[in-house]
Amino acid sequence: MRMNPESERRYAARRVILPIVLGVCFALGLGFALATAPADEAVAKSSTSTSPRRLTTREQARVELGRRLFYEPQASKSGAVSCASCHAPDHGFSDPDRQSIDDVGSTPRHSQTIIDSAHNPTVHWDGEFGSVEELVSRRLGTDVVVYYGNEFTPPRAPRGPVTPRVIARMDGNLLEDGVLGKPGRRSFLKEFELAKTMRSNVPGLLARDGRYAEAFKAAFGNDTPTLERISLAIAAFCYTLDSTESPYDQYRAGKKKAISEQAKRGLRLFVGRAGCADCHTVEGKHPLFTDFAFHNTGLVFESLRTASTGDLITDDRGRLVRRPLKANLPLRPIAQDRGLARLTFKTNHERAFKTPTLRDVTKRGPFMHDGRFDKLEDVVRWYAAGCGTDPKKDHRLGKFDCDEKDVQDLIAFLKTLEGHERPGLAKKAWKRRAAKTRLRIVQGDVPVADINVKLIPVGDPQPLDKPRSNKTITLRTDSNGEVVFTPAATTHMRVVLPDDIPVLNNALVPDTCRNATMKVPLVGRMTFVVTFPKEFQAPPVLVADHPTSSPTAKKRRTVFKRGDVVEMKDRRIAKYVGWVRSDLPRSVTLRLPGMKRNRRNPSMRYASLAVTLEPGITKRIDLTAN
Repeated sequence: MRMNPESERRYAARRVILPIVLGVCFALGLGFALATAPADEAVAKSSTSTSPRRLTTREQARVELGRRLFYEPQASKSGAVSCASCHAPDHGFSDPDRQSIDDVGSTPRHSQTIIDSAHNPTVHWDGEFGSVEELVSRRLGTDVVVYYGNEFTPPRAPRGPVTPRVIARMDGNLLEDGVLGKPGRRSFLKEFELAKTMRSNVPGLLARDGRYAEAFKAAFGNDTPTLERISLAIAAFCYTLDSTESPYDQYRAGKKKAISEQAKRGLRLFVGRAGCADCHTVEGKHPLFTDFAFHNTGLVFESLRTASTGDLITDDRGRLVRRPLKANLPLRPIAQDRGLARLTFKTNHERAFKTPTLRDVTKRGPFMHDGRFDKLEDVVRWYAAGCGTDPKKDHRLGKFDCDEKDVQDLIAFLKTLEGHERPGLAKKAWKRRAAKTRLRIVQGDVPVADINVKLIPVGDPQPLDKPRSNKTITLRTDSNGEVVFTPAATTHMRVVLPDDIPVLNNALVPDTCRNATMKVPLVGRMTFVVTFPKEFQAPPVLVADHPTSSPTAKKRRTVFKRGDVVEMKDRRIAKYVGWVRSDLPRSVTLRLPGMKRNRRNPSMRYASLAVTLEPGITKRIDLTAN
């Protein structure tokens, strides 16, 4: 079940015609816009050759900008997740969890690897998008929440504003088609409500923050982020994620001892009796081990068959339904992941999913489109057993003789497809990296002085000419609320403030940023002076508990740290100082040593006191009074 001719035509045009047209446009200096993007912003995908052409300075700058945006949560609708959240580089650009957390919650499928994206004609397990650029644009656009997060919804959002009426109409189509039933409507409306909380202008927020101004200017000639530029930059980086040389490649090149005898037996089984190479193709100088086509491997049908009662049959419209227990009852459509058929509505595409590459496959479990198998051995056993009983299963998927020795031989071969180097690593540090970064912490427009700032190196590694430590450092802001630091050998530094104080406008600082300002929800400090009886030790901190909306809500607290302690004959006096936050209720319950037993530690006794936090105030508490 390959792509339809129209999709293949568009893919071929993007790979062959677009680079030629772009080359002519740049050579002539024409300023007109191409259909896909403005000419000054268009970047062709990497060549399918193993030796891609050398990138221009501007194109390389777009790759480096995309590398940084790939790790940037602010380049998302929610501001909470990044591309790397679901496509972890150290996990084969996939997710170690069965389902990922995206802008709207848990994804319905396992995150597919994006290795060798430059050669992939479609994106997602069902080929929903024609390119990475389209995916990012739709993900950040106004219509994305309508369908993303529910893989069973229509492939294209309607033109015009998305309203409850439009959603109801789209959902009605689903109900008429009989795929989702009533649960689909509820989830759809829930997504619409969630869409109201999504950020509508991601490029504008990046521009206002200003931390990527230098990088956008290097990549596009000026520092203005746009949806097209964000999409092109992230795609440019993704298209550099070519799988790297592996022991298998060395073996093909003539190094007979590059792989073990067990792996050689696995290779013969792979291309022979097991039939793996029918879909995970081995043609070409650097095989990608995928045909990029869509196949029904029986998984969805098997899940439905084993999870419920009643026979599964196909009705006259090609829908999978359950045979009613009584003859006079109507057929019951079943909620299912239709795979490619979700987009094409063709019965022969039901439950078909794209063949993933096997490059670096040993790094990225769990496996299959739904992440059901934790071990590759279980994947091999599933195929050896014939892939279930789905009547629409790919005709090439039948049982083959496979004992445990064969399973281990195949796994040994798959391990030889692991590259010696992680795909997409920077070969040299970007010249646009800042020598020093000045970071300012403010509350409103007022600088926050004398606060510890922890700087943690995160993001993609950068190969520097001179070795540089990637250890976490802690600095203290001066009277202007500023710290100055040298970027580590990574693309970002994560800022962590004490006592769980959040940063309101992004806690990441890219290595290209020379000046950054972070806003925190602080309104000032408050001091408690507590008099303790002599028999009580002054605890290192006092904890103020904020009220929560429900028992299951995350508990919030403010910590007041002990300062000076004055010892007297019959008492001791300690001073505690802490920040008052604007984003938390001012009325709190302060935990103090007293006569009430602590359940977790019966040897300690505590009392609680209701107080109101007020910045700039010193409140005295005497625990010696009866």
